[in-house]
Amino acid sequence: MQVPATGFPHDVVPGAPGSIARINWQAGWQELDLITGLVVESNGAQTLLDPAAFGVLPRNGIQLAGVQVRSSAGSDRIFVGVGSSVDGGAGADALFNSESRGENWLVGGIGPDRFFLRQAMDVVVGGSLITGTRTGGLAPGAALVDGEADQFLIDSSERDLSADPLRINDFEPYRDVALIDGVLAQGSWLAIRQALEAAGVIANAAPEILAAGNRPTLTLLPGVESFQSFATLGTDPDNDPLRLVVLEGPDWLASRDTTLNFTAPAGLTAADLAGLDITLGLYDGKAVTPFVPELALGTAPVAGPETPPQPSEDDTIISAIHVYGGILRGPVRGLATGARVSASSMNNQRFIAADGFELGERALDFTLDLFPWFSQATVSFDLADVLAEELFSGPNGRQPARRFGYFSIDASGALAPLIYDPLRRSGARFYDRNGDGIAEFLSFSLADGGSGDRDGLVNGVVGGVSAAAVVDLNPVFSLSNNLLTLSDSSKASAPASLVLRASLSNRASTTNQIGYVVLDSSEVASAASLLADPSFVKGRAQTLFSSLENTDVTLPSGSGFDREILLLNGQSIRFFEVRDATIDQITSLNDPRFRFLAPGSVTDAQALLSSTSGVRFSLSLLNSDQGLNALIGQEQGMAPVLDFSNFAPTEVVSGSFVLSREADIDSITGFYRTLDAQGSVFSADGITVLRPGDAGYAAAALRSDNLVRDLSNLQVADDQTSTRAISVSESSFLAPFARVNGDTFFAFGAANSDGLSHFRTLGTNMFGLEDTKGGGDLDFDDLIIGFSFTSLSTSPLLA
Repeated sequence: MQVPATGFPHDVVPGAPGSIARINWQAGWQELDLITGLVVESNGAQTLLDPAAFGVLPRNGIQLAGVQVRSSAGSDRIFVGVGSSVDGGAGADALFNSESRGENWLVGGIGPDRFFLRQAMDVVVGGSLITGTRTGGLAPGAALVDGEADQFLIDSSERDLSADPLRINDFEPYRDVALIDGVLAQGSWLAIRQALEAAGVIANAAPEILAAGNRPTLTLLPGVESFQSFATLGTDPDNDPLRLVVLEGPDWLASRDTTLNFTAPAGLTAADLAGLDITLGLYDGKAVTPFVPELALGTAPVAGPETPPQPSEDDTIISAIHVYGGILRGPVRGLATGARVSASSMNNQRFIAADGFELGERALDFTLDLFPWFSQATVSFDLADVLAEELFSGPNGRQPARRFGYFSIDASGALAPLIYDPLRRSGARFYDRNGDGIAEFLSFSLADGGSGDRDGLVNGVVGGVSAAAVVDLNPVFSLSNNLLTLSDSSKASAPASLVLRASLSNRASTTNQIGYVVLDSSEVASAASLLADPSFVKGRAQTLFSSLENTDVTLPSGSGFDREILLLNGQSIRFFEVRDATIDQITSLNDPRFRFLAPGSVTDAQALLSSTSGVRFSLSLLNSDQGLNALIGQEQGMAPVLDFSNFAPTEVVSGSFVLSREADIDSITGFYRTLDAQGSVFSADGITVLRPGDAGYAAAALRSDNLVRDLSNLQVADDQTSTRAISVSESSFLAPFARVNGDTFFAFGAANSDGLSHFRTLGTNMFGLEDTKGGGDLDFDDLIIGFSFTSLSTSPLLA
């Protein structure tokens, strides 16, 4: 993409003298300190520059004041002083205002740059400054967004409420990173912006091009005056009004508001298009996000009735996509499924002809780069983008026999199952987030190098073509050798998702973990040997819930202990119980604390299970879709965490939460943000990932800016219960912690000095705390935290 010339107009430096001296960067320079005038070369040589050589005088203790610097295409370091303009040019540069006296511009230029900042009357631009735009009316020093991931490392120790703030003109909320006193600013853009303001920084969010990488088509009609609106191409996280600007192009292009007005030359031909360099941008008053339209040659209309252009059914852009775990390389495209699927494929004959799957009209096509600390990414979006609601709902609502499937489509047009598999712990899951009884949301996790990954390599890049589907099934429970199997015998291998709900009806006198192991149909024949292997059982085990003691427990009125789990049609499941312990503490299946559970009464749609300890629960097949609570609790089979990774920063989840306490010891509980369900967090440098058990984990996890403000300092009196409304706007995982008598306890055993997890999942979005170091009485009812999420809304960000 070509961009207009950039540089420093003399009138853009606030408070700078009318004439700015230029310092030309010399070959071999690696660092320039304007405060002392020191140059450090790549070979280590140091030179003091003479201010008189540049016609400037030292002021405010700065040797090189009021100067203009543009560095090399390499990785350079520059320290600013006063009244100066520095441009990192190309490359990954480091710019510092740590000793600034103000009135500086720090411009990163093209490339992923790092800014080391404190509050001062300076202006920071992560990209470039615009000087060559074809459109007038841009503010002095308007920023050209470079689309690179910049880092802003901010020291707030000298925050002064009475002083002018530092300003960042082009912060890219979902690409750039802000670390405040070493802590990553997370959450919604509003939350990040507020954290920056508290540190003395005013940040303007750059306009966003919906479906980044999308190249909208600009159709040129030779000799015909034309208008094309770009109003829906982008949005602004600050809700600033956007207007279209012409950054580069011929004189016959003009813009007004978000509309482009143009009259292409009458003799323009298709061959001429390659010679046209047109760059447009969306401008919010401080920053311009550029884009290059795809050029097409149209035919001038003839007289007669107008025929509206027909949209292509082969290739569209799906814009409302949320990604967790990586960054999209380009637009997410919706492809016509039928044109990509081979009817002759043996797998396709099985899934479509034999099982009766009906594919959605549109397939999803995307590629993304994983963040280094992730092995898979999740892409979530509206189900309507790939599957028409008419395929699974009717006049009376959700069709109960209709089940969801999901498939990858390889280059040859063959299908392979990609529906969520509890054995792979990845795939597509379907949710009813708005509570109307019909799924409208799809969450799709894809593992690097796993099934459905286009290149099949573990290389940090995931992507492929995939499609949603529906099939009619009549699954029923069957019991053999204490294995429960859920399957439609006429379509036993149809890979469709089935939802089960477990409901606890009776508790024991002990605190027991109830878990389960899933087996594929191919493993059933060897189930006896597999389930006799403690390594296999522990590797496959997931937590259903923990049952509290049946006495001396303070619970909210009407408390229920339910969990929903997903199976694939044809899979089998075996439940187990661990008394006063968890499965990770068991080294032998002969341990008296461990036992498999034998199902009792089994009908087509329900199974009852009980143990000699007194625990009883039912397992029911649901004909409905999972809802908002199940989405947030979807990883609680692995750890007691709340999963908000499928929510966009502008979404607000509302509901209520309850605290109940049965303990003499006071505890203060809260939640902190983690990168995944395993509890990973960033260290203070914002780059290194720490996992439970790593040195410095507790300090990194509980830095003030990593704590969830609305879920902090939670406490209640002994034998009391409190309930309150809550609204949460988060886009990561949230994990609980508790401070008790000077100790801090986490939900991850490796993070605790006694090696024990001090939280357990009691039911969907309900956690219990054990408040004593070493486990105490292991009752996990000292504090109970329960959430009920009831609604989802979109909150416009404050300007």
